[in-house]
Amino acid sequence: VGFDPGHTVGVAIMDLNGRVLSVKSFKEASRSRVVSHIIGYGKAVLISTDVYPPPKMVKKLSSILQSRIDAPPRFMSVESKIEAVEIYLNEKSSFPKSKVERSDEIPQNAHERDALAAALKTYKKYQNKLQQIVKKAEELSLTSSEVDNVKIMFLQGTPVSKAMNYILESRK
Repeated sequence: VGFDPGHTVGVAIMDLNGRVLSVKSFKEASRSRVVSHIIGYGKAVLISTDVYPPPKMVKKLSSILQSRIDAPPRFMSVESKIEAVEIYLNEKSSFPKSKVERSDEIPQNAHERDALAAALKTYKKYQNKLQQIVKKAEELSLTSSEVDNVKIMFLQGTPVSKAMNYILESRK
């Protein structure tokens, strides 16, 4: 979940495969409304932000959702956020089956853009490892649910081999 706190809150939700599920903003929204929106899409594994250090509201949301925080080593510039979102939208539109047709994937304001940029940056950070998990899981004939569990465990700090072994042991 990319999260941009403030008077107007931006939220961008991605799945474990890098697909954007929702990009939305809330003006003067209660914390419970934002949390309800997020959990409507499933469990939030990571809360990403575009600023360092993470603001208090990011820490509060992370605590409520029992999720780790992913923050950049330094403040993301507006230019880098615009570039990240443009690259994503251009990649999406270059594939006939993946055209950006849903308005809930396209940021409508700076808050949504910042939240999406944070989520994209976090996904890119872990993308190679997540793809390696998928390849290794195919070799082990793991189900998609088991693959997701390995990804979640990895994103929460468990080494991949330990996560895979845990899943394989739990089958027995």
